[in-house]
Amino acid sequence: MSKAICSVKTPGCTYLGINATEKISGILEKENAKKVIVLTDRGVYDTGLCTRVLEQLNGAAYHLYTDIKREPSYLDVEDVVQTIEDLQCDMIVAVGGGSVMDTAKLCSVLKNAPYSIKDLLRDPALAHKQIKTVFLPTTCGTGSEATCNAIVAIPEESVKKGIVNDEMIPDYAILDPEMIRHLPPAIVAATGVDALAHAVECYTSLKATPLSDLYAREGARLIFHNIVKAYRDPEDMDAKKAMLLAAYYGGIAITASGTTAVHALSYPLGGKFHIAHGISNAILFSPVMKVNRSACAQEMAQLCDTVFPEQRTGTIEQRSLYLLHAIEQVIRDTDIPTESLSNNGKGSPVAYTGMTWSGFRPSDDACTYHYLVPSNMFAAVVMGYLERIFGGEILIDADIAARAGELRRTITEGIEAHAKTTNRNGETIYAFETDGLGHVNIMDDSNVPSLMAAPYLGYCAPDDPTYLATRRTLLSDENPYYYEGEYLKGIGSPHTPPRYVWPIALSIEAMTSDNKDFKAHILDRLVATDAGTHLMHEGVDVDDPTKYTREWFSWSNMMFCELVMDYFGIRVKH
Repeated sequence: MSKAICSVKTPGCTYLGINATEKISGILEKENAKKVIVLTDRGVYDTGLCTRVLEQLNGAAYHLYTDIKREPSYLDVEDVVQTIEDLQCDMIVAVGGGSVMDTAKLCSVLKNAPYSIKDLLRDPALAHKQIKTVFLPTTCGTGSEATCNAIVAIPEESVKKGIVNDEMIPDYAILDPEMIRHLPPAIVAATGVDALAHAVECYTSLKATPLSDLYAREGARLIFHNIVKAYRDPEDMDAKKAMLLAAYYGGIAITASGTTAVHALSYPLGGKFHIAHGISNAILFSPVMKVNRSACAQEMAQLCDTVFPEQRTGTIEQRSLYLLHAIEQVIRDTDIPTESLSNNGKGSPVAYTGMTWSGFRPSDDACTYHYLVPSNMFAAVVMGYLERIFGGEILIDADIAARAGELRRTITEGIEAHAKTTNRNGETIYAFETDGLGHVNIMDDSNVPSLMAAPYLGYCAPDDPTYLATRRTLLSDENPYYYEGEYLKGIGSPHTPPRYVWPIALSIEAMTSDNKDFKAHILDRLVATDAGTHLMHEGVDVDDPTKYTREWFSWSNMMFCELVMDYFGIRVKH
């Protein structure tokens, strides 16, 4: 056991509950505050939330400042500090989200201070509390009401930077669910995912401590089980209260362990492209954790145990992947717009390979690397069809036939030269995606074209050695979307919840097998897991077939019918 001493730092006093705003009057009396400045932004002010706060000032003189900028720069902060100094205020009440609270924290250490904000950007240790603060968050995610850091933009450098000092921790935090009752769903989603990133990053950080872990675990549990409820039902005040508390816990965890690469990358992304902090975190959250998983799989598995205790019987690999997929599902379920392509819509860089470029997969999910190998396999096959059609079998057009043949050869050569990699057993397999620059993505998605469907598409024979090695890989936990459960095992998709297998994938698995008994087994499984609907679904829970997505999914029903035909020897001729 480590003998290192650890600690967490929290606001001096925190109130939680419906109408906790009423505690403001007592705070002002206790602190003998005579002149208060209420900091907020125009959006919050227009909601009328500030009225609830102003009613509690109990006759104290106050100034309402409503011009806090979204994603404020250090220049914006200097303007607010000047106002506070000119008014000779002795208490700051901050009502808003991260931008408002970060501004308030900086003002609390800059009012009449012998140093400037530029000095703090160079040396945050200079900061000392100059004026006390009361924070009332109006979002359910930043956790700024509990943290010791503030983010400011530096316009001339097109970046955002954090200033960290314990002196900026608020003196009072008031967590009143009524302040977020009418929060727009998009803000619930973005700020909630920001808070989730705080919890996950803190728990998987190299700087994590037993105390930060305590807050990070509970914060993550509350968010995973409440964010979608809070997003979909504005009147679910229990979920709103849970989100407020979770964000607060995440903020406390940050004071001990700090965040990691998700936030580190989010700051320059948001600074350069003016993306809201929560959105930039959502964009980076899953990709960064995918990369980091090899180094923190055990911690991710432990966090999974807390959040989803029913998964505790799984391996570290399975539990860490389950947590990763749960993160992805939260982002999808809250409709956060993360599927746009980088580089002004051009996607990540690629080298010339001869293959065709894809922005999105058949599932509509954005590609990680933009040579989508199954689609290129299908394209090569189709070019072969055109070559035959215009080469005299049906029509005669030598030019079209030659062009189609050349494209078929170019794509095929590109696949064979650039789309092969090795699995963890050292076998040569096809990658799902590649960029021609050395990066590959080992996975499969249930939609067709897929790697599993390569023989079905006509790209290769079912007994091709590379295909068989690929097939074994895809039907193992090396494919992050392969699941095994009580009722089903097979391939799912990032498009549906974790541990949901797609009937489409099972149909393809059977049709690319030469074992008739296996085909019969799959057909029986599909019928047995239709939840009594007599229809094929999009995805089905491997442990509970009564849970599924899309009662009616024509694509899936069509593939089931084709499998029935295949079983009886009725097949499409390539």
